This record gives sequence, C-alpha cells and structure tokens, in this order.
Amino acid sequence: MLIEHAYNNNMLTNQQYEDAANCLKMLAQPFRLKIVDLLLEQPNLTVNEIAEAIECSQSLTSEHLKLLRLCNFLKAEKNGRSIHYQVIEEHLPSFIACIYKKFGEAND
Repeated sequence: MLIEHAYNNNMLTNQQYEDAANCLKMLAQPFRLKIVDLLLEQPNLTVNEIAEAIECSQSLTSEHLKLLRLCNFLKAEKNGRSIHYQVIEEHLPSFIACIYKKFGEAND
C-alpha cells in the first residue's frame, strides 16, 4: 500500500534529515515524552509538579527539562521563586497526537 506523501514528494536536504533525526532522538525517551504530553495538557508547571506527575526524581526531571529547553521544545519562565515550564514548539501537539493514534488505548 502506498502512503500519500504530504509534501508533494519533495525530499528534504541531508541537513534537514539530520536535524529531524536529532529532534526525534531527543524525544525518544519515555520521561521526555511524558513531560511534553503533561505540559501540553497542563502548561506552566514547576519542576516539582512535573516530577511528581511523571513519577521521576526532581533532579532527573530537571535534567530532562534542560535538554528539552536546549532543543527549543520548552521555555522556562521565572514567576517569583518558581520556574514554570511550557511547550513552545508548535509541532509537538501533532507529534504527540500521532503517538496516541499509534499506541493509544484503541490499539491495545
């Protein structure tokens, strides 16, 4: 079965494929996927709120947040003594939706 290509069969450049692979590698970690999914549902959470929700230590959660920020997937805003995180990459909701379609409850 042939799947219709969304972009009129135009190939990306080698650098674009490299950039895409690096982004996918960054997201290819369960805790990072959980963080993105959580922040799409509940923006502006603190590291402690995220760590509790994803059942991960605060220090490991901080490291994951740092990596996601370096890839410009998230931003952090200081609010008083707290830092709140939110998704800024506009394509992540569609990416997470694809994961739900492929691996969600309907496919169990």
